[in-house]
Amino acid sequence: MARYATLEPVEVPGRASPWQLSIPARLSPTGKAQRLFFRTKGEATNHVMTLPEQRSYAGLIEKISPAELDEAVRSLELLRPRKISLLAAVTTFLGDLDRRSASKTLGECFDAYTVLRARSKKYAEELRHTRKAIAPLLARSIVDITAPDLEKCLAGLAQSTRDSRVRRLRSVLGWAVRKGWLTTNVALRIDLHEVHHDEVEIYTPDEVEKLLKAAMEHDKALVPFLAFCAFCGLRPEREAAHLLWSDVHLDDKQPQVVVRPELSKVRRRRFVDVPDAAIAWIRKSGVQMSGRVCPFSETTLRRKRRSNREKAGVRLIQDGLRHSYCSAFMANGGDVNKLLLATGHTSASMLFRHYHRTMTAADAVKYWGLRPK
Repeated sequence: MARYATLEPVEVPGRASPWQLSIPARLSPTGKAQRLFFRTKGEATNHVMTLPEQRSYAGLIEKISPAELDEAVRSLELLRPRKISLLAAVTTFLGDLDRRSASKTLGECFDAYTVLRARSKKYAEELRHTRKAIAPLLARSIVDITAPDLEKCLAGLAQSTRDSRVRRLRSVLGWAVRKGWLTTNVALRIDLHEVHHDEVEIYTPDEVEKLLKAAMEHDKALVPFLAFCAFCGLRPEREAAHLLWSDVHLDDKQPQVVVRPELSKVRRRRFVDVPDAAIAWIRKSGVQMSGRVCPFSETTLRRKRRSNREKAGVRLIQDGLRHSYCSAFMANGGDVNKLLLATGHTSASMLFRHYHRTMTAADAVKYWGLRPK
């Protein structure tokens, strides 16, 4: 009945055969859309019933019960003000039903994404915390989850923590869209807090010297780790902590350290020059140059670094040695492009925004001149 209604003859005045019938390609015997004209409306209607697909439905009209006919009429009355046909409404509903049956729960989506995309221990931990934050939604299908649902689960978190969870949700649901399990990434509708970039904190040359001296006096095995962070700008947790001595080439004409792709944040190999200051502190420590540069577990390394700061009387600055390296490099008139390659950054404007003029030229000279006594 719904298909028949879509082939309603239309009168076109001024023609010898005024009743027009538009036949879609799916019903046309030729496989192409047709526009036919008839002398009377009855002729047009009779032609509709000769179409192959219409013949198959014609017999069903007699089998429609009064209750079903009443329901169809009421449905048409509801759809008419919106100018939507009954067939279009039913087709849309069934398509949505098919998408729901082919979709996944949020928990299944998270599990699948974690297996494929957990590139590092830190990233896997962020995914785990995000999954925990939205625990009430894990059993629901992702097609039924809305942005307010997610925001309700994230309410009460600190701004930075909430924004981190939102970014992970955007990644997971964006991947679900690419897999065809979802049509819209609702996490993109959640606003992030406006970030104010304050001036980067750095260690002064005196503070860096205190850290190195304290390590030289109390924990020589920590000296190479501090030297590579302070004078090569390696990221402490990802790069310096897992560096191998086989990646370090101090005896080459141009001493360098190789950051392997699996350690780099951007997954690209890079080569960083090792300055004389770093070599002097490493040689002076007398450590055995085999195996790992930092032969400690993550827990032990955190404990040793905390002890080192306490003995040196220096406060904690997150990534402070790496920031100090970048600031000293720029204050010393270093090539920004070379610094981009050394640090693994991709934006020169970001380097200028964060590190330009955060250290004086005089302090930079003192920084690169630090040597063990």
